[in-house]
Amino acid sequence: MEAGELPALDDALTGWRISREAFASRQLERYEQIADCAREAQFDLVIEVEDPEVLLHDAWLRPSQEGIDYLRHVERRAESAARWWRKRLRVRPFVARLAGCGARLVRASCECGADHGAQPTRCNARTLCGSCSARIQKRTQRKLLGSLERWTLKEAREWRARGCKEGDRGVISLLTLSVRSSTLDDLAERRKLLSDAWHRFRAWYVKTWNRPLRYAWAVEVTEGKKHQGHVHMHVVGYFPFIDYNDLRAEWERATEGRAQSIDMRPTTKAGRSAHGAARYISKYVTKALKTLTVDTAARWTIAQHAKRAISTHRGFWIPPPDIVCNTCGVVNPHRTMDLEDFPGARRELPEIAADWTRTTDPPDG
Repeated sequence: MEAGELPALDDALTGWRISREAFASRQLERYEQIADCAREAQFDLVIEVEDPEVLLHDAWLRPSQEGIDYLRHVERRAESAARWWRKRLRVRPFVARLAGCGARLVRASCECGADHGAQPTRCNARTLCGSCSARIQKRTQRKLLGSLERWTLKEAREWRARGCKEGDRGVISLLTLSVRSSTLDDLAERRKLLSDAWHRFRAWYVKTWNRPLRYAWAVEVTEGKKHQGHVHMHVVGYFPFIDYNDLRAEWERATEGRAQSIDMRPTTKAGRSAHGAARYISKYVTKALKTLTVDTAARWTIAQHAKRAISTHRGFWIPPPDIVCNTCGVVNPHRTMDLEDFPGARRELPEIAADWTRTTDPPDG
């Protein structure tokens, strides 16, 4: 995208953003009503309680301790959901988000009084902000590398236990899958088709090889030759040797005849390792909007809304290590405090990704 097109992207998303805010407002009101209903029923100890939503499964509760505990559980869930929808209502346009990136500091502290330092707040606009894009890509690459190395050892042990020879064992492979483009308006439909087709493709693999498929994938969109938006999926997974014709036929079946191309390359032949595969997938997490026109970028933002940047099989990620306070020894002790006037707070404008320009000043304070 050319410089100065960020406001145009915000304008293209205005109607969708208004409808999304209206939906978030309705959801917020719904969960607030559920929380109020559960709270009143819990304290009034009425004989029979029916929640207005499906959350209580239309169950009639009695004034027992079990019923009270369940009502408290419903109240906590509803309040948590309400907090989430309040956050969705506070989402700002891209221009405002980028303007405030790095303008304030957040200090992390423990209840014992220990200070764990301060870091600038971030906009986390992974597809637009230069500093956030690089930071998120490096963090994702580290997480992917640790998980891939872990599953490489596990896969090697399992293939040896099956009595497979060295050449017949699964190796880390890079797989690219795509569907045919039609018009720019059906970009969201093709994004959904790609995800559904992958589930069918994975089910075929599990049935054929009688073993789970370990994988991680990210979706990318490019302009395409006719500017219709070319949606494709990049997968890193552990695959044995599969005949290309069988692979092509199965992907054609999974996409219901809308497959366009498929390519598989073992990392050994591609000159890559687990480190290279992690770098290969992580770059698509932050690449999305940088090379697209305004129309394509707007439609892709809508299609990718509430979708994961990277999807994996269950149990793929390694749990992050616990944070321990060096003073009191408490696990995960951090309590954050937003300090607008913290001494040394960075006031200069953050770096913007290439081909983007800032159009507003950072907020006062």
